[in-house]
Amino acid sequence: MATTVGEFWSPSRPLRKQWWVWYVVIWPDGTREPSTEDYPPWSAVAEMRNGYLDVQGAGARDGRYDVSLLDADEAVAERMRLGVSTRDF
Repeated sequence: MATTVGEFWSPSRPLRKQWWVWYVVIWPDGTREPSTEDYPPWSAVAEMRNGYLDVQGAGARDGRYDVSLLDADEAVAERMRLGVSTRDF
């Protein structure tokens, strides 16, 4: 799985930036699920911080998966290995 975080201005809250969190699940065979946006109450982010992610909409691959957060260097290397780019989000 790869994630990206950004900020945006919301018309409903013009004086405060909002977080923009997207993630994409990449299976061992290279298949990628469509990217998914997480937003308040940040349920996917909370799951990842707790060491798992419940994947829905992936058919036979639906289920709960263990998640391990990588340090910055490992994350860069893994993104390169998997060919993750901004187009994935």
